[in-house]
Amino acid sequence: MLANLINVSASGQSVKPSTPQILALASLILASFAGGALQLSSRTYVIKSQYIAYGSGVLTSEVLSHHMLLAPTIPHLQERLRAELFVNRLPASFEVKLDAEGNEYADPGPLSYSGFVNVTLIQEVRVWSPPFRARLAQIPEARWEEQRGKLPRNSFWRCNATKAKFSDVERLSWELRASSNTPRQYLLNVIRWAAQRVQYSENVKGGVKCPALFLESLSGACGDIHAFIAALLMVQGIDASLVYALVAEPSAAQELTSQSIAYSLRGATPHIFLVANLSGQPVPVDLTASLGDRPEDKVLGASVSVLDSVIILYRVRDSDPNDYLLVYSLPGAEKVEIRYQVEEVPGEEALRWLVILTGAATLAILLALYAARSPRE
Repeated sequence: MLANLINVSASGQSVKPSTPQILALASLILASFAGGALQLSSRTYVIKSQYIAYGSGVLTSEVLSHHMLLAPTIPHLQERLRAELFVNRLPASFEVKLDAEGNEYADPGPLSYSGFVNVTLIQEVRVWSPPFRARLAQIPEARWEEQRGKLPRNSFWRCNATKAKFSDVERLSWELRASSNTPRQYLLNVIRWAAQRVQYSENVKGGVKCPALFLESLSGACGDIHAFIAALLMVQGIDASLVYALVAEPSAAQELTSQSIAYSLRGATPHIFLVANLSGQPVPVDLTASLGDRPEDKVLGASVSVLDSVIILYRVRDSDPNDYLLVYSLPGAEKVEIRYQVEEVPGEEALRWLVILTGAATLAILLALYAARSPRE
C-alpha cells in the first residue's frame, strides 16, 4: 500500500506527493495507531475449566453450576469474548443459566455417562489495562438512610466460634459505627481497624473462615479477611459481596489430591476481595493486594483497579462462600478431577508493539513526504 502512495519517476527521482495522497497515508497511520491502542489497552486470557468424573451416573446442573462458571462481562474491567463447551472432546451446545447469586454458568443439560465423562469449558476474556481500566478517583459519599444491605441469615455469616460469637462481631461493628458520621467514614474506619490488627497467613486447610471464627485470631488468608470485613459492613446495612478472581501468573501451580478427588490450578493464583455498595456505586476493597498503606489506598489502589491480570469469575453475597470452593462429586462417581488452566493469548504482547512500531514508522514517512512538498503546495 505504501508503494502506491510514494510515486517514483522513470528516472528514479521521487515525485512530490499530492494532498490526497498524504491524506490517504494519514488515514493509514490513524488505523495503525487505533489498532495499537486497542492492543495496548487490554490483555486477553484463555480459561480452561475441566470436570472429569469416572464411574457411571448422571451429571446435572447441581454440579455444573459450581464448576462451569462463566467469567462475567463488566464494563471497563473485562469482557467475555467467547465461550465453548466440549463433552468428551466433542463440541456441545449449552444454555447460559444463573445461579442463586446471579452468576452465569454453562449448562448442557443432564449428561448420562458410563465409564467417564469429560466436560470442558473454554472461554476467552479480554481484561482492560490501566489507564483504560475502571478505577475510582475518590470514595463516594453516601447517607446512612440510603443503605439497604442486610447480613444474610445463615450459619456462615452469623456463626458462633469457641472464643468469639456473632454478637462479638456485631458489638465491634457498632463500636466502629459510633465514630462514623457517614457510611464512607465507617468504611474507612473498618479498613483502618483491620489493617492495624489483622495478620495475613496462608489458609492451609482451605475454605473461608466465618466472621466469628476469624475474630478469634485475626489471622487468615484473603477470603477470611474480606469475609470478616464484609460482615462488619453488612451489620450496618452496607451491601457487600465477596468476589472470587484468578490472578494470571504463568509459573503458578496448585494441586490437591485424595483417593477420590484431584484438583489443579495452573497459570493463575486465586484471590478473594470484596465490593461494597455505597448508594449504588461499587467500591472495591482489598486489604491483601493493593497499592499504598493508607485506608483510602485499600480502595483506590485495590488490585482489581490497577492490575490487568485480575480475571473476575463470580461473586457471593447471600450464600456460604465455601459452597463455591468445594469439589462437587455425584452419585456413582468413583473419582472426580477438576482442572483449571489460565493462559494469555500467545504472541499478544509482541503484536501490540509491532502495530505501534508500524504506526510510528508510517508517521515518519508521512513527515518526510510533507517536508518534501514545496511551500506553494
